[in-house]
Amino acid sequence: MQFSGQIIDNLLLRLLKLENPDELWFRLGDNKVARFSLMEFLIVTGPNADNEDEVRPNIQRSKRLLKKYFNGKTTVTPVELESTFDACTMIEDKYKLGLVYILETMLRCKHHNTSIDVFCLDVVDNIVVFNAYPWGRRCFIDTLHAFKRIHTIKGSKTDRKYDVYGFPLALHVWAFEVIPMLDNKWVIRNEWTRIPRMLNWQATDIPTTKDVATILDDPQLEVHTILTPTPEEMENMYIQGFFIPARGHSPTAQGSHTQHRPSPSSPPPRLSNIPQHILVQMYLRIYLNV
Repeated sequence: MQFSGQIIDNLLLRLLKLENPDELWFRLGDNKVARFSLMEFLIVTGPNADNEDEVRPNIQRSKRLLKKYFNGKTTVTPVELESTFDACTMIEDKYKLGLVYILETMLRCKHHNTSIDVFCLDVVDNIVVFNAYPWGRRCFIDTLHAFKRIHTIKGSKTDRKYDVYGFPLALHVWAFEVIPMLDNKWVIRNEWTRIPRMLNWQATDIPTTKDVATILDDPQLEVHTILTPTPEEMENMYIQGFFIPARGHSPTAQGSHTQHRPSPSSPPPRLSNIPQHILVQMYLRIYLNV
């Protein structure tokens, strides 16, 4: 999937300024709205998103990687992590460093001068623990905070410049799910429905800002207000317990209609219960070719 800054920017220009700290709402078309919450994030990306505060204190940490490759430093930048990964000749350690690199620079994209969370290096030395850790909620929170910053940026909407951190690709794919008109426009949906949904899309072209704006402002635009997980997705251990309908009334203008993204007409292949470490390994192969 090729990332499109034009789609993200057009969405953020339509981000509603609301008090809810756990959700993003976008105004699309003729006063229709769509929600991006932890539920949508999980449906699109698939990682474990259990409560990290309950898990982290019980994790047994190892400083081996930090001492061996970073001289025990308390701060490690993404640039240092990448150069260490490139230079590493021990296959097992290279794999572990690669997992942290994917997590900290792609799923939790941050400024190159900002330190990664060295806790990840402490955890990854035990692959079983790393695989079971709920990184998903952290990735979502990073993404949520990054997008909410947009309202604090000064300047005109057309001239402002900003960097988007977190995992913006999740919002990118989410747009294809909630706006049917985007299907077959610059992306195509794969023949077989897979879990998570980010595996279902393939980019075919890069849109212009004007083209995206024309679609998102179309008064007849069909919008799915929230994503409803399929039965197969509900069987996924990382989605159970997170399906919560929109709280109260969604911020939809009077007269507009809310719709839910329907389940596929035919059952998807049995890829539910996909372990999150398989997802990370998938990213590792895609981005780093290892």
